[in-house]
Amino acid sequence: EGGGDTKDKSEDSSNSSKNKKKKKKINMVTEMFFMTMETLQLGYIRSLQGFSRIVREIAQCQETIDLMGGETSNNPMVFGVKVQLNSLRSSMVAMRTHLLHPKLLRKIFALYGWAARWMLYLHENGSCRSSHVLRAVPEYFVSDMANLYILMN
Repeated sequence: EGGGDTKDKSEDSSNSSKNKKKKKKINMVTEMFFMTMETLQLGYIRSLQGFSRIVREIAQCQETIDLMGGETSNNPMVFGVKVQLNSLRSSMVAMRTHLLHPKLLRKIFALYGWAARWMLYLHENGSCRSSHVLRAVPEYFVSDMANLYILMN
């Protein structure tokens, strides 16, 4: 009986290696595409959301100053809001310089344009394989593309 167990284990390992050979390896280009989209999601898109938050905060600070009597008001709270406003404006300029650089935006829009065309192709193709591939695409791919286009308008 002991010898039979060894034989079964060797058959299992040979079947396992055959199954591994049958599985297709992921293409390096595919890996780089998914890594780039993930990196944009974690870095650029999050930074762009932070930039939008700062722009909203600047508008709120300006509105607060206006409600307190304007820039020339003697209200001591205006001074504190002005300090905060100046800090936010400095952050906004620094972020805008990097995030909205035309060369960077051209590259991101080119990638997103290609990704959108690829997903549309998969959808229109309608084959079983295309359907499985499209289901594997993370939902944030589409939401990130849409959010970027919305933020740029």
